[in-house]
Amino acid sequence: MGLVQLAAAKDWAAKQEDPALREQLITAVAKSTSATDPVTAASWIASSVTDPKLCQEATQAIIPRWMANDPDGAADWVKKFSPGPLRDASLEALLGYWNVLNPDVAHNWVSQLSDPDMRTKGLAILSQAATAVARE
Repeated sequence: MGLVQLAAAKDWAAKQEDPALREQLITAVAKSTSATDPVTAASWIASSVTDPKLCQEATQAIIPRWMANDPDGAADWVKKFSPGPLRDASLEALLGYWNVLNPDVAHNWVSQLSDPDMRTKGLAILSQAATAVARE
């Protein structure tokens, strides 16, 4: 599906009256969009989805695609969120992917976060990942 069709699908989904259905549809369209335009997909999730489970599902699809081409852009996007479920899910997806590719860069990025809560959560995510690897 092209970007024009995906945008039309997102517009259609946004007009659905049932809030749960609307968020599910927007999430599905955003995940499809992330293959070609992760920035737009991320924007749709940030502006239209409040369900924490759907946010996590969407960010787990969007972040790796974004990281593959623009890790700094993905990381900057995650830093912009206010505290809440979307930021937590995005941070977890970002660090999960980044930690596999380059754990030193992931740790350095987290260590330099100015938001102490985000830094603490990021370090906890990396620590859990290191513990999981050590158990294997």
